[in-house]
Amino acid sequence: MRAPFLFRSIRIFAFGVGSLFVWAGSAAHASAGDTLSIRIEKARELVLKGDRTGAVKIFKELHREVAANLSSKAAKEVDQSWREIAEVYLTDKSQNQASLAESFWLTRPKEAVDLLIPVLKLEDGNLSVAKIGARAALRALDCTRAETLVAQAEVTFPIGSEVKLLRMQALDCTNGSTPSAQAIETSGTWGELEPAIRALVVKDALRRKDLKSARTALSAWESAAGANEDPQMWYWKWRISAEASRDRSSGRKFLRICTEMTARRRKNFAMHPDLCLQTESIESELKSSDKSG
Repeated sequence: MRAPFLFRSIRIFAFGVGSLFVWAGSAAHASAGDTLSIRIEKARELVLKGDRTGAVKIFKELHREVAANLSSKAAKEVDQSWREIAEVYLTDKSQNQASLAESFWLTRPKEAVDLLIPVLKLEDGNLSVAKIGARAALRALDCTRAETLVAQAEVTFPIGSEVKLLRMQALDCTNGSTPSAQAIETSGTWGELEPAIRALVVKDALRRKDLKSARTALSAWESAAGANEDPQMWYWKWRISAEASRDRSSGRKFLRICTEMTARRRKNFAMHPDLCLQTESIESELKSSDKSG
């Protein structure tokens, strides 16, 4: 009795009421010969028993089998169902703890990681827990734990775009300011994650002392749809300007957007682990330049 309620509440938490998808009873609509549906249902049953690892194994096998035709209905069904079992919570307590950590990972990232590490173990590699934890660790510049959490996300759902982005962000964290480290490969189609990829390209180019590439990437980012509302674009525009003559207008736009940002908008920009993290430093530098000017 508890399981159907659990899945319904999880789907509401993760995707919203409009995306509600009730798993229970789905096998009843499949014909006896529908092997794909039967195997997907078996994976879901394993998750109900707390064995997400076994369910993921089934989906990895299914994905390999249908990957030859990525536009097929079967491939889409497999990948969507895989993501669902990857993110579903096994207990209400774990879901509540993850929700709590998500509410303060931007302000207290280290505490969020500390809270999520044991939850990840109890949840047998829950993808949502791993993603929130990885972003929090990246924000705290805890590259070691970020690597651990990203690695778990890759085990649970390696085909996910967010997981691939987190892998690149973890690599960027590890690279630090070392100019000799190899450039991060960001090719591909990223959709709504594109702003985070653009930020990564600019930051990586600056690390490698390739100012020309950084400026080219920033210019392309600035002309993209919605860029004017992305605080990190304004941060990098400020950062990339000459230190002797900072782009104070960009710095002020960054501060304004960060100051006025609502909880909903913060969630929209959650792909940036360093979202508005530079507020104090820019505010301080602007005040200093105003006094000296």
